[in-house]
Amino acid sequence: MDDNAGKAMPDIFISYAREDREIAELLARALEAEGWSVWWDRHIPAGKRFDEVISASLDKAKCVVALWSTAAIASQWVAEEAEEGKERGVFVPALIEAVEPPLGFRRIHAADLIGWTGDPGHAGLRQMIGDICTIISMPAPSADAATTESAAAPSHPSLSPTPSPRRRWRLPLIVGAGVLLLAAAVTAFLITPDRQLRVEEVANGAAGAHSDTAAPAVARIDGRWQGQVSYDWGLVQNETFSFRTVGRTLTGSAGFLGVARAMLNPRIEGDEVRFDVRWQETLGSSERDVVNHYIGALSGDRIDMVVTIEGGASPHPPIEFVISRIRD
Repeated sequence: MDDNAGKAMPDIFISYAREDREIAELLARALEAEGWSVWWDRHIPAGKRFDEVISASLDKAKCVVALWSTAAIASQWVAEEAEEGKERGVFVPALIEAVEPPLGFRRIHAADLIGWTGDPGHAGLRQMIGDICTIISMPAPSADAATTESAAAPSHPSLSPTPSPRRRWRLPLIVGAGVLLLAAAVTAFLITPDRQLRVEEVANGAAGAHSDTAAPAVARIDGRWQGQVSYDWGLVQNETFSFRTVGRTLTGSAGFLGVARAMLNPRIEGDEVRFDVRWQETLGSSERDVVNHYIGALSGDRIDMVVTIEGGASPHPPIEFVISRIRD
């Protein structure tokens, strides 16, 4: 087993519970194959303190990946490491079991690695790699530049301090306001009464339309929903769906066969919501990757849903059902 505790600056730090070591190693190998250095092996060299080595590697990592599972949620180490990554803005979570992340992390979309066995083309893995690329490619302040700037700065207050951004913009704003007032005066003088009335009507109409703009549809779906689904193979199951919004970004989990599963690419346009769920179907010794495609029509506290199951051992007809908002 490679000892990676001594790496000067790992690209990625993987936080995981001891029980999930096997999948952590699998993920580390996959990320290393992408060209990144990964800190994951918690074997500490003799003479080194466990917490000091982990803290040093965590602080230096450009990206912190957390693997959420039942054991990870119960781990104080994983919670603290994930919190560190979140506070630094370099956090990328993944679900390796169908669990709900701890409080404070539930609004952060997690890549779906449930059932992943090492396939480099797995959709959840590719999503995670894309998220990591976004974080690691973010420009960081240059230490050399910061040192040079600090050295060049005077050690005493300057007699002619650089004006603040607000002060620098004050004169252009005054000039710009004067130009606008002059243009308005000329327009008012040249325009005929009829045209002026029309301009006022258009302006008032635009203002009214702006003030009546409804909240984005993505905000109206936020919350927990539940409904009874009659599957075509005879099973009737109460399923729960959770939608969470951060700004205009939609995330959540979907109940399938009584298990909460991470939504893939959830989105809403107008009153139509779409998302996918990936799972594995096991028949004897063979396994199949299956994707459920969900489409719903949002109407108040009701969503009329249709799910199409793709990739199973046998074809399934579209399944229609209704979910209703849960009022806590």
